[in-house]
Amino acid sequence: MIEQNILHGLINDEEYTRQILPFIKEEYFNDVSHKIVYKLVHEYFEKYNTVPNKEAIRIELSNIGSVD
Repeated sequence: MIEQNILHGLINDEEYTRQILPFIKEEYFNDVSHKIVYKLVHEYFEKYNTVPNKEAIRIELSNIGSVD
């Protein structure tokens, strides 16, 4: 539940993301799917300096699924 709350904040609240992202690490997430979403959000934020919208996350997730 706490992992979902953190991810929700990272995706929906840019101020929250700016405050918490420097202190959160991938290994803090136990669920594999949560790790993947965290990693996508983190990489997107590092690249674009803003939080990804849900559509950007969907696209990235579909790209991961299509790589074989």
